[in-house]
Amino acid sequence: MSDFDQGDTDFRLGRQDLSTAASRRTVIDGFLKSHGRPELSGADIYPVGYGMKYGTDTSRYEQFNSFWTELLEGRVKAHVHTTYRR
Repeated sequence: MSDFDQGDTDFRLGRQDLSTAASRRTVIDGFLKSHGRPELSGADIYPVGYGMKYGTDTSRYEQFNSFWTELLEGRVKAHVHTTYRR
């Protein structure tokens, strides 16, 4: 998931306000508007290295996790295997 952030010069997740559900909704709306909605409905996603850069910053990890959960499971309707962590 960080590959989306690292590989995109226009969107930097770390610079976004993800602290509330409303602010995440705004960021997700903007992201989908500028980048389009990925065709991942029903897809199985297995996160690898998910959120590793946040280390012990629990609050920032929770914001990161909420963003991707809301985007991928909520909006895109993908099936993210949350118990799979490598």
